[in-house]
Amino acid sequence: MSGLYADAPDLDERLRALDPQSSFIVQAPAGSGKTELLIQRALVLLASVNRPEEVVAMTFTRKAAAQMQKRLWDTLVAARTSTRPQAPHQAVTWDLARAVVERDAALGWNLAENASRLRIQTIDSLCAFLTGHMPVTARFGAKPEPIEDAAVRQQLYIEAARNTLALLEEGGDVAIDVARLLGHLDNHLATAEGLIAAMLRKRDHWLRQHGRAADREALQNVLHELRLEAIGRAAALLIDGIEAPAGDDIEAWMALAESLVTKAGGWRKKHPFHDALEGNDALLAALITIQSLPPAAYPEEQWEALGAIARLLLIAVAQLKLVFASRGQADFVEIAQGALAALGADDEPTDLALALDYRIRHILVDEFQDTSFTQYELLEKLTAGWEASDGRTHFVVGDPMQSIYRFREAEVGLFLRARREGIGSVVLEPLTLSANFRSQADIVDWVNRSFARVMPAAEDIGAGAVTYSESVAVHPAEDEAVKIHALFNDDGEGEAAEVVTLVRSAQSAEPGGTIAILVRGRRHLEAIVPKLREAALSFRAIEIEPLGHRQVVQDLLALTRALS
Repeated sequence: MSGLYADAPDLDERLRALDPQSSFIVQAPAGSGKTELLIQRALVLLASVNRPEEVVAMTFTRKAAAQMQKRLWDTLVAARTSTRPQAPHQAVTWDLARAVVERDAALGWNLAENASRLRIQTIDSLCAFLTGHMPVTARFGAKPEPIEDAAVRQQLYIEAARNTLALLEEGGDVAIDVARLLGHLDNHLATAEGLIAAMLRKRDHWLRQHGRAADREALQNVLHELRLEAIGRAAALLIDGIEAPAGDDIEAWMALAESLVTKAGGWRKKHPFHDALEGNDALLAALITIQSLPPAAYPEEQWEALGAIARLLLIAVAQLKLVFASRGQADFVEIAQGALAALGADDEPTDLALALDYRIRHILVDEFQDTSFTQYELLEKLTAGWEASDGRTHFVVGDPMQSIYRFREAEVGLFLRARREGIGSVVLEPLTLSANFRSQADIVDWVNRSFARVMPAAEDIGAGAVTYSESVAVHPAEDEAVKIHALFNDDGEGEAAEVVTLVRSAQSAEPGGTIAILVRGRRHLEAIVPKLREAALSFRAIEIEPLGHRQVVQDLLALTRALS
């Protein structure tokens, strides 16, 4: 095994990750070869179990699950039909796969005809499996259809919010709470509807904490702690010459912040310390946070409004369940919560939980930074009762620096928490991969320099603050890889013209090459797309330009309307 990524600076971590007796949490930045490491880990585990179903690998999208399944299957096919490859890391994968092939033959798994015995699935499909096997315990009737489309989910949240506010007409305590909420919002019905819908979308975050809403003292203590934390961060970042206000005098801190920071969120140019402050983004962010802090205490009428909101939110959740039931659909949060119910409480596990505890010995999770609160709790339940010496393991891989699934209510702080505390009773040994096999050294060095300045200096689980972890390039530097072409004052036309020039230059330098244009949002393409067309530069845009916006489609629609 000494040939595994022989040129990798993180060779020891990669070797350690293949210990089948230990549990790990691996931070794997982009380009670090994490998928191959996952496959190798899965092969090591498959070679050590009595049934392939004892190893369960999970990811977040069906595409990722299918890709992982194919790669694992391809390695097993290669181990049966091909000779041992020469490349060191490929040879190690081949050896591990060969051990699984021999295990398959010895125990009669017959994987060649039963590929489905390789348990690679999405977390959502696991949740659907659990709710389907215990529909009564999961509080579902017929198995609901998962809602993939975010726009459809949003419409159902709005419908549930609208139904909640409609209870104003029915009288009683609920009507009083609706009236109090509307009064608090100056009778803006649409605003109330939108706020309730937003809370329903994020109910995975607050439902488990809902009981604390009635504890005014606890909430005031939380507010006080938030203020102290914000002040502490700003105080630690102040530069010499600017005196920090005494203690937790929030009014003095707000006054200091106002004297330094403009309403637009930049440093005041006329301040005598402007030159020293310029570029101190960490302090700027800390002072902006202070400006947005809530007051130290709320008046009585606001506490009454909060109580009404807390009660209405539970009613809104019930209304959402009715909406789901009427359509035979559910969002991912609802299905995941049903899965938790199907497994039962830690001290009263269901028959399904006990059966899974017997069947599953090893769990692997890809893209762990995209785990939601409910999914995290699901992993805790699946591993409840596991002990360090019983041979069962957890292996989670992800990159907290690139958490993307905010629409799934992912919380990157959970990655940090798992690394620090483990998952349930399972202690995870942290490993960090640093090798970058994808990009040449100039690109990797530029990314290291840039993101080390942008990302937080200290880790913070509560705020989800993640520090930057540097990568080390395996491929040597080539020509200058990164060039900056700065444009200012939101010059969309100038930006579009510059993009056309750069595309033509790249095409001249490498006629058969592929050129990618990445933008922060679709709005940034409004000027670029027409310029590309003017320059007769053909391109392919994925989910960028709706078909209905094209002129030929609009002409056909107009013609169809005229004819009909």
